[in-house]
Amino acid sequence: KLYGSAGIAELLASDILIIVKGKVQIKEKKTCILADSIKKLDTTTVQASDYSALHIQFASHDLSVERMTEIKNDLFEKYGGSCRVVFHIVDPASHRNVIIRAGNNITINPSKDLMETLGRKNFIERTWLE
Repeated sequence: KLYGSAGIAELLASDILIIVKGKVQIKEKKTCILADSIKKLDTTTVQASDYSALHIQFASHDLSVERMTEIKNDLFEKYGGSCRVVFHIVDPASHRNVIIRAGNNITINPSKDLMETLGRKNFIERTWLE
């Protein structure tokens, strides 16, 4: 229903950042997103109050103390805010997903600039807001 709404098909077909609010549905080994709303991430700051957490999935092949320090020093200090941060890391020994919630002193404001900067980091696989 939402997909047929005016402008939604163009948003999904283009190479721009979007914000999707909705739920994930898994049926018969098929996963889909049931979107309540889809909108373009514009040049203004995303309202941090709309989100409780920024999730960062690291690429397991390039995780190091230097990379974590780069994230902390270059990004979190520059984009400080009230949104908590959750790291997703694959343990190279067990190949299990490990989820680490950053300390309460590490919070961000999920601005467009921050999200685009994270997207350009080759050691970050993906990011999403919750």
